[in-house]
Amino acid sequence: MRGLLVSIVIFASIQSAHALPSYARQTGEDCAACHLGSFGPQLTPHGIRFKLEGYVDNDGNSGKVPISGMVVGTFSHTHKGQDPAPDRSKSNNNASLQEASLFLAGGLTEHVGSFIQATYSDMDRKLVFDHMDVRYAKTSQMGDTDVLFGVSVNNLPTIQDPFSTLPAWGFPFVSPDLAPAPAGSVLLGSGFDHQAIGATLYGVWDNPGCRLD
Repeated sequence: MRGLLVSIVIFASIQSAHALPSYARQTGEDCAACHLGSFGPQLTPHGIRFKLEGYVDNDGNSGKVPISGMVVGTFSHTHKGQDPAPDRSKSNNNASLQEASLFLAGGLTEHVGSFIQATYSDMDRKLVFDHMDVRYAKTSQMGDTDVLFGVSVNNLPTIQDPFSTLPAWGFPFVSPDLAPAPAGSVLLGSGFDHQAIGATLYGVWDNPGCRLD
């Protein structure tokens, strides 16, 4: 078939950059408790609450190390070779270590948690500071009502969105960098990704699931 693309994506350690084993170890729960389909950025209501609460929910056992890793390898074959060939690659049948990432992801203190990713790209031959979302969250009482207050310090507009409605977590979640693809539209925040730092204040009013203490 003309234009057929065969892509083999090999995941080592985890299935996605977003369903992290360090969170599973910390909470004692399967990835499916927080992620729809066990992987990808879309969160269940439980996962939304976990993110709003600052990534600090746990199973009550101490000594969990908030470190995870990921390796993504790809093989790209197209019906017709690319002209010109991608940088540092052949015109067709390219295998590559697309990315290798290390995550500091989990509760750091009682009220502070993180999702921090550093990635080596074989395409660019460099190590970069990738996604970052560091949160402080705490529950207070206003009369008989639980109120959750939080702040997220992040390096990409929309990455702090717990509902995954904005472009930081976009489909396809993983695609081969060496395969030809149509030019996409400019997404919100695309000019600032990983080149800016900002803070987001948020709150949850009268939600029985937001209790931390």
